[in-house]
Amino acid sequence: MENEYYDKIVYKKNAFLQMQEDLHKYYLGKKALIITTKSLINCHFTEIMNYTSSAGLTFETFVAKNNFSESELKNLSELLTQQNFDIYIVYGGGRACDVAKYFSNIFCVPFFMCPSACSTFAYFNNICINPYNSTRSFVCDGAERIYISESAIKKTPRNLVKQGVLTIVGCMEMLCMATIEGILFDRHAQIDDVLKGVLKLRKELSSIMSGDSDSKLVLMDILIDVGYGLNNVDLFKTSSYNLFLIMQKMFYSNNQIVGSGECFMLSSKVLLECYKNLFMQKKIKQFELPNLVKVAKNVEKSSVFCKKTNNYAYFCNILAQNEVIVRLNNLKEEFLFQTNKSLDVIKEMLACIKRYDNIFAYDVPSIKDVLFSVGLLPFVCENNYLVSLMAGIGMLNSF
Repeated sequence: MENEYYDKIVYKKNAFLQMQEDLHKYYLGKKALIITTKSLINCHFTEIMNYTSSAGLTFETFVAKNNFSESELKNLSELLTQQNFDIYIVYGGGRACDVAKYFSNIFCVPFFMCPSACSTFAYFNNICINPYNSTRSFVCDGAERIYISESAIKKTPRNLVKQGVLTIVGCMEMLCMATIEGILFDRHAQIDDVLKGVLKLRKELSSIMSGDSDSKLVLMDILIDVGYGLNNVDLFKTSSYNLFLIMQKMFYSNNQIVGSGECFMLSSKVLLECYKNLFMQKKIKQFELPNLVKVAKNVEKSSVFCKKTNNYAYFCNILAQNEVIVRLNNLKEEFLFQTNKSLDVIKEMLACIKRYDNIFAYDVPSIKDVLFSVGLLPFVCENNYLVSLMAGIGMLNSF
């Protein structure tokens, strides 16, 4: 599996020339659609068009003006419906990658991915965020091949380098939870590559943030490894991503523009603080389920959660597992240690980033502002068994 993953990645100076050879070998005489955004119409986009033509393919281009607005997605869908393309070639970032994954899944057409920056690991995994609805994601086929031009990556702007760094830092919540799941359930998640990626990022962070062009290639190496570690892991169903969506709305309502990497990292930090506070402030023991009418009144404070009270049927089953409850009680100190360690890593890396770029002109939202109380965590984390278990017990204690 590992060889299959890395074998489809072409990462060198003449990556686009290799793409030409592959297009000629497998798609000679076929029809391609090259997809990008207006901000990326540059020498690399011209290269891609020239190599596609030289490979013996006919092609059309679709250039989004507004990073794929609703109207542009509609126009692209109509174009793909009317014409039978044999392959999509995408030059862009995470949003362009998700658009390609989405329509590749709908129309059963393979796609080649040409990353434009070291800003995301979305290039490398097989999870698609629905471009029409960012609260939905699904497992799909990844790119048939990925062609990474060293020249393009070395020109990554500082703000996109920062996005790549912060997205990896945002994985700390998942690493913490994987450790706890292993202790609690004797279940060990196969995300060692993510941990290795975070450790390597810590080691190389000063060089990466200094803006050195070769260090951007190192960051792309890390993103590739993290992408491998997260292959088949729907990161966007984790508790961090649920918080990510809520916090994005909060920032927008306050007229604050926060990049996706920053927002994902912040959601991870806030969630880890929630976990820590849950165990520090509440005595964890088994309770009977409270009156659902009373629960509903509390949940109505936020329209985001008001339709999810049926999750309490799920907690009935959780709380019936006495052995798990006992182990959870015994886990308190270990859990506090792991969350503190993860938070320390986040703070350490943020301190390094701030030395080169004052990225936070605003305060991290308080737990109260984000969730009203730790008791609402089950509604945020309905897809995460362990988080729901701990938060559910904490919520029951609050009634």
